[in-house]
Amino acid sequence: MNKNMSQKDRAIRIIAGAVILPSVVLNTPFALSLTGNAYTVGALFSVFLLVTGAMGTCPLYGLFKKKVPAKAKTVARKPVAVKKTVRKPVAKKKSRAPAKKKAPAKRKVAPKRKK
Repeated sequence: MNKNMSQKDRAIRIIAGAVILPSVVLNTPFALSLTGNAYTVGALFSVFLLVTGAMGTCPLYGLFKKKVPAKAKTVARKPVAVKKTVRKPVAKKKSRAPAKKKAPAKRKVAPKRKK
């Protein structure tokens, strides 16, 4: 089956189903003390919300011909080429201290010739 629900719609359905089902089963004040058929309908409705939210497909959308959001369509994606980056060597930081001056190199003096 093709997905026909957006991510936001799926999240809302799952949260709503997760809230309604325990309240109906545990008969909390949120369920307004349902009895008989109303109890069964509430439980089935919450299960319907959970299942359609998990699957991402709602059969009622097909009946009402609701347009599918562009993000929800299942599309085969082409693989993307990954560029390899080459890191350049990091230049050494210059220290703030004044640089020491090197002593000038001594010249080698040729030996004096004897006369």
